[in-house]
Amino acid sequence: GTSGSSLVLHGPMIGSTTFLLSGRAGYPDAGLPAMYDDAGWSNAHFAELIGKLTWRSSPADRVSLTGFFGRDAYANSAGSSFAALDNRIVWRNAALSLRWAGIVLPSLFLQASSGFTGYDFTADHRLADLRTGNDTSFRSAYRVGDVSLRADAEHYYDDWHTIIGGVSLIRHA
Repeated sequence: GTSGSSLVLHGPMIGSTTFLLSGRAGYPDAGLPAMYDDAGWSNAHFAELIGKLTWRSSPADRVSLTGFFGRDAYANSAGSSFAALDNRIVWRNAALSLRWAGIVLPSLFLQASSGFTGYDFTADHRLADLRTGNDTSFRSAYRVGDVSLRADAEHYYDDWHTIIGGVSLIRHA
């Protein structure tokens, strides 16, 4: 299995506010250096952090702020007496959301949210010709980011009928 560590903190804050904080890290290659020489193993690791604040503003209303950040990385080197190759790959994820949910009437539930999600990927490759001293490098970089607004409503007309509707706006870049 993967070597790793994690931590979770959860509890009340001031008044009717609660928090959750969770972190995790993994080290999938932790035992490999002992099995391979320096040029034959990779270096991979990941980490993520999740946080949430929830405020109950009334018995029928809640406001939540949620965040996520994750980072994964991989590095590898390989070589011989005439060439060397270095690879470095990093990808990141991030999300932030603000949400309100409330019971407006006994038969009407509303919720509204706004959010941001982002993804970032970078790959660097370097090939060195040790005979001539020439280096060739390649780089790929990608980024995706979304901003969203959303509102939903549920109306419980009677025991057999429910009306659900909503609107969603997303800016994708």
